[in-house]
Amino acid sequence: MKYCVQKNIKPGTILNGMTVCPHVGANYPRGNKYKGKYICQKSAASLTHVFRCYQVPSLLYDPSEKGFDPTKWRFFIPHTECARLFLQPLNGKNGHLFSNLLHVHHSNDNDENNFLYKTTSKLIRERNPVRTTDGWNGVGIMVGIGEHVDWHGQHTDFVLKPKFRSRWSNEEEKLTLYECGLIFEAQFKDKCVGYHEMIQNQKYIFWPNKKCPSHVSDTPRCWNASKNLGNELHNDHDADRSYAVWTKKYKQLPAKSWYLLFPEWEVAIEIDDGTYVSWNGRTCGHCTAVPDVVDGNKYLSLFCSIPQKLHDHRHKFINN
Repeated sequence: MKYCVQKNIKPGTILNGMTVCPHVGANYPRGNKYKGKYICQKSAASLTHVFRCYQVPSLLYDPSEKGFDPTKWRFFIPHTECARLFLQPLNGKNGHLFSNLLHVHHSNDNDENNFLYKTTSKLIRERNPVRTTDGWNGVGIMVGIGEHVDWHGQHTDFVLKPKFRSRWSNEEEKLTLYECGLIFEAQFKDKCVGYHEMIQNQKYIFWPNKKCPSHVSDTPRCWNASKNLGNELHNDHDADRSYAVWTKKYKQLPAKSWYLLFPEWEVAIEIDDGTYVSWNGRTCGHCTAVPDVVDGNKYLSLFCSIPQKLHDHRHKFINN
């Protein structure tokens, strides 16, 4: 799925069914809140990256502060609309039509959305947060779920908080994640976003001898989840595309100031219950704007990919 890309394409041009979004370059819109206080664009642009994922710690996009209105960005996708965007690489480097495809669609299946919300809420409640050090200083919570490589270089599962470890088995959790995976498969399988290819890649690195039952190998093994998240612009250290869904507690209440952003292309996606997005987090910098959480609502996300660290660890095992 690699295509040649013409240079100097006008913004908004439709190419292979995708809207072309040129890279803004060094003048992309910066966050407007730094260490909890408003910061102007000039001052924000002078801050330097100090973390391996390229973000400026504590520099967030907050719609409640002046200087940031995502509805006025060049490409604003309301929560009622679907989209297929091509985030054009800067100077034609580090990407192509498939890797830089950004896909957005929505599901109104209330039963699925309720199941995903309840499951994600439970998964978050039972785990300690990740991304709380080394420069991460956003708002909300993110947790890791399923398999990963820990700080000791061991391939293992993210552990539960001690008080939850005896309440359900590891296999029960995997069955629940399997159900989530079936929903993701149904949502993404016909969207031409590489979901099947990601699963095949996972099968190869986890089970090179192909001797594994389908109920274990046909759905994602590596997940993350978040609650009321607002984080810094960053790139992910993943070996494949990302696939995500957002849900909320009170469906009838409109989501206020809930956006997934790709600032270097000036793309803002308004999120609501049942929003599905696929993108390449490795080549396309992104972040979530600080949400306006009111009336006791909770904004959750559940997403999957293949972490590069785990990918490399498994390849060493295969090669040995």
